[in-house]
Amino acid sequence: MLVNLFLHNPIIDYVFSIIAVIIFTILTAWDAQRMKDIYLQYGDDLSTNGLAVLGANEDK
Repeated sequence: MLVNLFLHNPIIDYVFSIIAVIIFTILTAWDAQRMKDIYLQYGDDLSTNGLAVLGANEDK
């Protein structure tokens, strides 16, 4: 991004945007799969609200 500050090339902006979308999509899918695995492991022992709190507080 800093290089593009001087070059003003829209292709570089486009490439960085695509890379950012891919990275955040992968991270979101990974986190959703992790939450699904936790839910399937604990089943009825864990309420949906408890699962949300657990997912928000868990260290990565």
